[in-house]
Amino acid sequence: MIKTVLTLFIFCYTLTVFSQQKQLVFDVIHRDKKIGEFVASRVKNNKIITYTSKTAIEARLLAKINVNYNFEVLYEDDLMQKAYTEVIVNGKRRTDSKTIKRKNSYLFFDCGDHESTINYPISFSSILLIFEEPISVSKIYSEENGNFQKITRVKSHCYTKENKKGRVNTYFYRNGLLQKAFIDSGLIDFELQIQEK
Repeated sequence: MIKTVLTLFIFCYTLTVFSQQKQLVFDVIHRDKKIGEFVASRVKNNKIITYTSKTAIEARLLAKINVNYNFEVLYEDDLMQKAYTEVIVNGKRRTDSKTIKRKNSYLFFDCGDHESTINYPISFSSILLIFEEPISVSKIYSEENGNFQKITRVKSHCYTKENKKGRVNTYFYRNGLLQKAFIDSGLIDFELQIQEK
């Protein structure tokens, strides 16, 4: 009996020490109406951190629109190693991009085609905006577009990020975690509002 309890304790302790998970869930709001949900998770396993996010949006603008965003990003030793993004609109793939680290550079692929090579270390990308307030960060890597984007501190715990098309997103933080964001995706403007537990 004691041996079983001790084995169970060691197993649970090992899982806690070597693998830590955090999940955040946000409501997606458009014109004061919930139109979907955004779920982001971070799993730490020693020096490797895997971030995933899934967004499902259903709205009626001029016509009914269904949008699904899927991101999976892997970091090791505080550097991005690979990223995969997929955006599906009304059942059709709009974005299918990958970024893969190769030695001291990164290769960016869009729909399977090599689009560009990035010769800078990537230590902060878009998905980290969910889990880390971008204190002292001036540019972040867009996993979806394969480029760096400017991020600016507007006031305490509030930042704006501008993409290459001039679209601006605004992010609000409390205790280092995202609480709310206003997003201009190009397809639809929406707000992310964290679900309180």
